Amino acid sequence: MYKEGRYLSYAGLISNDSCLLRFEENRQRYIDFNLCTGTKNVHTDNKILINAADVDSVIIKGNAATLRLTKPETKKYIKMWNKAKLNGLNRLGKGYDYEVIVYTKGGVRRLKVLNSYVTEDGSWSYGFKWNTFFEKMQVRVR
Repeated sequence: MYKEGRYLSYAGLISNDSCLLRFEENRQRYIDFNLCTGTKNVHTDNKILINAADVDSVIIKGNAATLRLTKPETKKYIKMWNKAKLNGLNRLGKGYDYEVIVYTKGGVRRLKVLNSYVTEDGSWSYGFKWNTFFEKMQVRVR
């Protein structure tokens, strides 16, 4: 695939379906073409930042325990999420190590963490810069 004369990506089949081709543009944008119907579907990053002023509390649920973050830990987690770099579409899988529940004035947000990656919607994932954050949480829980 080329855009304005610049090479972007090659195509790959989606789910072994000969009608569906996916092009990836720098893990930030994906375009699915259905060759049988002549349609396309564009996927773009949909990350929503967390406003620290709106957060009431953050709870982390792991296999062994549930932990409520302190104010400094909450600020660090929010900063970590807001700075997390895009990892791509459908790259995390279904399993996760932790569920992070962020209670805000406007509702509840649930994020899933696997190793040093996080997702909110199950589609887009992001890489944490400070992947030791959760290792420290394990020590505190024990």
